[in-house]
Amino acid sequence: MIKVVWEKHDDGLVSFEVVRESIERSRDRLRVLANMVLTTSGLLLSACFAFLVLLLDKFASSGVGTVLRITFVLSALCFLLAAVFSIVSSLLHARFTILTELKFIDDLLKLIQREVRLFTVAFFFMLVGLVGVFFSIVCAALAL
Repeated sequence: MIKVVWEKHDDGLVSFEVVRESIERSRDRLRVLANMVLTTSGLLLSACFAFLVLLLDKFASSGVGTVLRITFVLSALCFLLAAVFSIVSSLLHARFTILTELKFIDDLLKLIQREVRLFTVAFFFMLVGLVGVFFSIVCAALAL
């Protein structure tokens, strides 16, 4: 059940402290997501090499073995790039001096925008690697 309550508030400007806290919480959430991508990419990187070793025994000399080698190696490379970009997105690169509150908020916003871009690239590489692994598994299953 949804209840609508009409309240009257004295609207005022949002304080810089509230804006700064909001940005910092968003950066914390982004760092948590980047750590998840890092962990997942590391696990999938290990899984790629395990699949590569196990499946190449069965398809050592066939054309399917060559396709599997290429796709698993490319997927492993994508997972490695995803891990690198997720680490880079969590690092604090910019050093800035705090002159005014407005400049500080502006610097924080630029920093989080950069972190979001790097995280998006990391997530993209992880998804491309996953597609490569699933493609390889489907090819191996069809070749059996």
